[in-house]
Amino acid sequence: MRAVLVVAALVVAVLVLAGRAAAQAADGFENTAPDLFAGLNALTLSEELSAASLRIDSEPPSEDTRVDTFRWPWRTDVDLGPRVDALRVEAVLGALRARDVFRLDTPSGLASVRQTWSLVGGELRAGLEFPLPRGFRLRPMLSGGLSWLENEADYNAAAEAELEPLIEGVAVNFDGWARSLSAGLACELPRERTRLALGLEARAAAVRVRVFESSSPTQEGADTSELALLRAELGAPLGGADAHLRAWDLHLAGIHLAGIEDDTLGFDSFLELGGGLELRLSERFPPLRLGLAWLVGEDVRGYSLGLGFAP
Repeated sequence: MRAVLVVAALVVAVLVLAGRAAAQAADGFENTAPDLFAGLNALTLSEELSAASLRIDSEPPSEDTRVDTFRWPWRTDVDLGPRVDALRVEAVLGALRARDVFRLDTPSGLASVRQTWSLVGGELRAGLEFPLPRGFRLRPMLSGGLSWLENEADYNAAAEAELEPLIEGVAVNFDGWARSLSAGLACELPRERTRLALGLEARAAAVRVRVFESSSPTQEGADTSELALLRAELGAPLGGADAHLRAWDLHLAGIHLAGIEDDTLGFDSFLELGGGLELRLSERFPPLRLGLAWLVGEDVRGYSLGLGFAP
C-alpha cells in the first residue's frame, strides 16, 4: 500500500503504503514495521504538522491512501543565563489514522484488501539554545518516544483465497509497540515580532526506531531514518496592543525524509506553504495562533490546520 510522512509533519510528512506492504509480504518481504513506525511517527509527531489531512497517490486499481493526523504539543523555555540562552523542553502527543484499499489481479479474480492503520504516540524532547552572531541560535536536541501501531484489514473472496494465507497476521491484522531515540541540530534566526521581519530555520535529525513487541514477530526490528527541513517565515504585528487581531505571518518550508523505503512511504519530501493569524481573545490568556497550510509533493497532497498559543 501507499501510506503515510510525516510532516508535515512532522512532520508528519510521511507514511504508509498498506497495499504495497501487503504485496511485499506476499513476496516474502518481512520486517516492514520499523519503516512504518518511522514514517508514521514523522507525520504524527513532527513539529511541522498540527492537524493534517493527506492523500497519497497509489497505482490503479488500488485506491489512494487517506491519512488524518492530530498533534497536541507543549513547550517551555528555562532561562540559564548569558552563555546559554535557554533550556527548551517540549512534549507532544499525537494520533494518526490511515485508510486505503489495495487491489491485485489473481487467479481467483480481483483481490481487494481494505486496510486501516491507527497510531498513537508521544515524544519528549530537550535541548540547549546557544547564541550565535547576527541573532542566530544553535539548538542541539535529544528526544525519546513511544508509539503503538495497529493494522486492521478485511478481504474480499479472491483475497481470502490468494492473499490471506500469506499475509494474515504478518503484514496485516497485527499490532505492535515501538520506542524511538533521536538526535537533532537546528540553526534558527527567530523572527522579531514587533515589526515586519523575516525568520529562518534549518534543522536536521536522525531517528532510530525499534519495534520491541509485536503480535507479528517477523515485524520486530530496528530502522534509522533522517529528516531535514528548511523554513522561512515572514510576519508583522497588526493594530495596537488592545486589538483582538494581533499579528499575521506567512511561511514556506521544505521537508525531506530519508532512510525509509520508497514503497513504504509513498513519498519522501513535500513543500508546505501557509500562514496564520494571532488573536487575543482575553487578557487572562496568551494570544492564540490560527494557522492553515497547503502540503504538496510528488504523489502527495493535503492541508494542515493549527490552533495553539502564540510564542
